[in-house]
Amino acid sequence: MPRRMRAYAALAEERYNLPVYPVVFYLLAPSKEVEPPGYYHSEFMGLVAHQDFRVVKVWEIEARRVLEEGVTALLPFMPLMKGVDEEIIRAGARLLREREVGEETEVALALFASFVMEPEQVQRIVRWDMAVLRESPWYKQILEEGLQRGLQQGLQQGLQQGLQQGLQQGLLDGHRQDIVHLLRVRFDPTGPRLASVAEQLKAIEDVALLQDLLVKAMRADSLEAFLDYLNGLSG
Repeated sequence: MPRRMRAYAALAEERYNLPVYPVVFYLLAPSKEVEPPGYYHSEFMGLVAHQDFRVVKVWEIEARRVLEEGVTALLPFMPLMKGVDEEIIRAGARLLREREVGEETEVALALFASFVMEPEQVQRIVRWDMAVLRESPWYKQILEEGLQRGLQQGLQQGLQQGLQQGLQQGLLDGHRQDIVHLLRVRFDPTGPRLASVAEQLKAIEDVALLQDLLVKAMRADSLEAFLDYLNGLSG
C-alpha cells in the first residue's frame, strides 16, 4: 500500500501541477502488533525516496461528531467509527438523502453497517437497492473480494489436498457463502428459510453454475423466485 500511495501522489502532482497532500484512510483496526504505515521509504544504491502520508484511522473518529458537523464525505464510513449506534446510522442515512449525494453513498453506508449490525437492522435503516449496487464501483469490489476469499480458502486447503483441488473447493465454498449471505440480506434477515438453500448449494460442484446462481440471487425479485429457479435445476 505505501508504494501505491507514493505512486498515486506522484501521478496526481504530475497531472495537475499542484502540491499534493496524501491522506490514507484506514477503515478497520489491524491487530495490536501492527501499526498502519504512515510513510513510504526506500534506499537504493545511495539514493533515498521518502513520502509521508497523513494517516486517518476511521475507528478512532467519533461518529457523533461527524454527524453533528455534517461531513458528507465521511458519512458512509460512520458504522466503522467510535461510539456508533443505530440512531446515529439512521441519522446519517437521513442526511445523505436530504443532501441528494447519490444512492450509491447510501449503499456504501449499508455495506459498512453490515460489519457491525445484523442484516435485518440494516434493512430497516438503509435502502438496499441492488440495481444501484450493480451500477456502482462497490459491486465489482464485492465480487472480487468474494473471489479472493475463495482463492485464499483454496490455497489453504491446497497445502493438504493438492493445489488444484484446494483452489476448486475454495471457490465453491466462497460462492456458496456469498449466495446465502446475499439472500439473507435481501429477503430473509432472520435466515430460517435459507437452511434448505445452503444444503442444496452443497450438492452443486460446478463453479460456473454457482456463479450463475450468485447473479440470480442479485437479480431475483423475491426469495420464492430464486427458489423456483434453484429447484428447477434438480427437477
